[in-house]
Amino acid sequence: MKPLPLTLAVLLALSQGAGSAQTSLPTRPAAPGSTPAPAATPGEWQNAERAKILSGVSSIPRLGAPGPVAIWGNLAFPVISAAESGKPELALAAAAGYGKGRLMIFGHNSYLSAEDAGDGGMGTLLLNAVRWVGNKEKPRIGVKGTNLIAYLDKKGFRAEKMEGPLEKKSLNDYDVVILNAQGITDPAEGQAALEYIKGGGGIIAAMTGWAFEQTSGGKALSIAHGFNNAIMPTGLAFTDSGGFDAAVIRQFTARTEQPRMMNAFDAITAHQEAAGGWPRPDPR
Repeated sequence: MKPLPLTLAVLLALSQGAGSAQTSLPTRPAAPGSTPAPAATPGEWQNAERAKILSGVSSIPRLGAPGPVAIWGNLAFPVISAAESGKPELALAAAAGYGKGRLMIFGHNSYLSAEDAGDGGMGTLLLNAVRWVGNKEKPRIGVKGTNLIAYLDKKGFRAEKMEGPLEKKSLNDYDVVILNAQGITDPAEGQAALEYIKGGGGIIAAMTGWAFEQTSGGKALSIAHGFNNAIMPTGLAFTDSGGFDAAVIRQFTARTEQPRMMNAFDAITAHQEAAGGWPRPDPR
């Protein structure tokens, strides 16, 4: 039996309670001595967090042949997205909170390349992402599978190359880990990464999901990629789909406001509500 495309597998995972371990939605900060404000709406807090990540960024280039990433968690949201003419908008990059930590993913390895970072929009986005996932101005950074160490050092960060597999001991040496996820297929490494995020760590990861079948000798992303399977409780994942036609999309415009319906759970919920609500259990 041929494995399901990961985009469909992700939607089916919703019925299995994916993302149920996530924390509650953010609340508006209250003044000292006052009553805490009501929880921010998803649109409000997503725009606020996206504004932090996109600060100083007007656009980033289309690099390589990127694919879209999947979003469905209650604390997951698109960061960079675009739509081909007449087609639904897709996310190139997305971010999420999970437990005490944060994750951001890009749909192509080139978005973690020093040659493509530079001093323009992509470089600014990367530095903002480091601060956002690390939740501090100058986090300690571990780098695996990318050439960003010298670039980050030049920008005033302390970055080190990570050796060996992803393990609890090595991950906990850093506030932020930046990694090329293409070859991180061991489920144990994926689980270590998830636990690191849950405990308060930040990860920025990139891979070309549609190319995994080629780079892995015919294996399916939805089955054989340990890191991608492990991070699914965050409500984010890489997909095996292509997208972002080079003839149509050459730049991705940075926008604080983006369609919430790119989050699959929000889209399904809206559809169900429009149809009269979710089915109720049979009391018999």
